[in-house]
Amino acid sequence: MKLNSSFDIAANHWQNPSRNSDARSSGNGLLCIAYGSLEKAARNHWNDEQPFISDSDLAVLLHCCKATQSPEEIKSALNTFIQNSLQDDWAEYDDLTHSQRQKITINLVNTLASSVLKESAATRVASQLLFLLCPQLPVFPVIHDKDIDGISYQEFYLQQKQNFTLALPSLDQSCPLIHYGDSNEQDIIRKLLQANNWWQRYLFIHS
Repeated sequence: MKLNSSFDIAANHWQNPSRNSDARSSGNGLLCIAYGSLEKAARNHWNDEQPFISDSDLAVLLHCCKATQSPEEIKSALNTFIQNSLQDDWAEYDDLTHSQRQKITINLVNTLASSVLKESAATRVASQLLFLLCPQLPVFPVIHDKDIDGISYQEFYLQQKQNFTLALPSLDQSCPLIHYGDSNEQDIIRKLLQANNWWQRYLFIHS
């Protein structure tokens, strides 16, 4: 199938698996196993005894972010990051000003890169993971390592923010079809996408 536009490319990524036939590796699936898992944990007051994200789901996330580390290498540090850096503020993200959310976003990407990921592409992988873990925050993921060659994530972020603001009027404003998960999981993702501009950022990074 020939894809003729950035929307077609993004919609294809959203609907179709990128890792064999594993539906979790579609854009919808990735958002569900990342953000959806944390949102369900938050609704349970973070009382889950199991890791917030299962080893199997984490393996899919790392594969799709082209990380070199395994779930076994980062799962303990990732759980600590979630507990120390995300858990307390999770319910407050939507109430913050944009400038506050921007500052938190940049800090979280840098913290995730330095405290959890021990690889040369840590900033790229961290930004892609946080894009899926915290879609409430205005994360702009680094797609290629060369995109931040010689610059900080903050500098990259500010460039992307400016470009996204210019592109936003031309990006689709409707909610995409939610196809992954049970009815509760789909409802979590639908409410998220109706509440912020994550879908538009998803379209933007595929443009």
